[in-house]
Amino acid sequence: MDKSVEADVDETVADAGPAKAARPRVRRREIGFSTMASLTLSAAIFTFLFLMLSGRAVPIPEVIRDRIEATVNARLGAERVALGGMALIIGRDGIPRVSLTNIKLGNAADGAVAVLNNLGARLSPGRLLQGDLAASELLLSGAQITVRRTASGAFAFGGAGGDESMAQSVPQILDLVDAIFDSSALSSLRTVEAGGIVLSLEDARSGRIWQATNASLVMRRADRATTLSLASDVFNGTDNVAEVQLSVARNLTTSGVSLGATVNRMPAADIALQAPVLSWLGVLDAGLSGSVRAEIGADGRLTSLAGTLDIEAGALRPLPDVPPVEFSSARTYFTFDPSRQRLDFSELAVVSEQGRMTATGHTYLAELNGPWPGAFLGQFDIGTVEYDGEGIFPEPFALSGLKADMRLRLDPFTVELGQIAVDQEEARIRASGRITAEADGWHVAVDAGSPAIQSERVLRYWPLVVSPVTRAWLAKNLKAGELRDVSAGIRYQTGSKPDAILS
Repeated sequence: MDKSVEADVDETVADAGPAKAARPRVRRREIGFSTMASLTLSAAIFTFLFLMLSGRAVPIPEVIRDRIEATVNARLGAERVALGGMALIIGRDGIPRVSLTNIKLGNAADGAVAVLNNLGARLSPGRLLQGDLAASELLLSGAQITVRRTASGAFAFGGAGGDESMAQSVPQILDLVDAIFDSSALSSLRTVEAGGIVLSLEDARSGRIWQATNASLVMRRADRATTLSLASDVFNGTDNVAEVQLSVARNLTTSGVSLGATVNRMPAADIALQAPVLSWLGVLDAGLSGSVRAEIGADGRLTSLAGTLDIEAGALRPLPDVPPVEFSSARTYFTFDPSRQRLDFSELAVVSEQGRMTATGHTYLAELNGPWPGAFLGQFDIGTVEYDGEGIFPEPFALSGLKADMRLRLDPFTVELGQIAVDQEEARIRASGRITAEADGWHVAVDAGSPAIQSERVLRYWPLVVSPVTRAWLAKNLKAGELRDVSAGIRYQTGSKPDAILS
């Protein structure tokens, strides 16, 4: 072979040799990378399955916890959230969850005002794939919260003391809740469930403390509304344990709030301290059950209220040392118009061992001290008054079609009877008077008159214990006939005999 040809062949082989030799080395690098990726993926899957099957919690680095804490606090203004322990848990359903312990809520002025023992968060898988820790559900177990209500009715958390500037209305509190849940970490949240809550309410106006124990709470968020429901037993410092269910719904478009409350075996005096319009219940020594519904505007002002109350056996007792006026039961349906400060009773019924009464009517809140009334001005149509007892009147009787104008003052307890009108065929009677409860007991002064009344009616409505000598003389000497321009008066004080004047 020609040497030049051999040289060309050798040169060609030399050029091709390295290329062929390099191919195995490239294949070895590709196999190494694929193997590492497979091992990494397998390790991740194995770790995921191990965590899922074992349910073990993996601590989350502090840098991530601090980032979440800073994001939430940036939206809260003066309020602060401090996160304690934070861990990741993979459930058997494969859904990742975050567990937080010892969460403290508060502000710079008062420190922690609420402590949450354990908070579990179900993470959003979609957000997790994007690198974000975002909760879609929260489960809370155990919390201690102190709420203080100021004299004006606003609420402050923890030790805000008498600083009214720290107090907030219900809509403002819900604004704060929305700010928390609008943070990046909680923006996907739709449900919050909580149990084992201990909630203490300190009322500045009355000096009373109520404690709700073992309370359960559910909050749900939708596109246009946030709803919250709470159920709890309530202690008021006595042996009585009441049951309370509360519901709150906030319209995210209008910021209006709907409140609902259902109570069972709650002392009437405790209900009276919760709302000015119900302060008249404070003179009753009785338990009650019922429900109330209220609407609150975005400015925190009450716009409407309606309710029904069933009152158990108890007594009218404005002062501890005043003899009680006992009753077997009472019931009322009412609505309240804040714009007119008017309370309407579509039904008012009282039953006692001596008889029963039904009425409808309305009353205006008057002599206001802030939102709290000093008096109630009322007009009532008394449908029926039935007496079927013994010892007060000589025989059972029934009256209907009565009308009453009156003013009620709570401190001191005073009922001023502007006029009581009885219009029946047998008699037309007009009466007025004053009833007060003082430290030494009841004081009663009632005057009545009629242009004409049958004599037997006078004796029927004359109590047996009032001036019995005069009554006996009339019963003996006044057999029949009609009395004209009759005037009568009754005076009574606890511890003394009733006195009557007839002319």
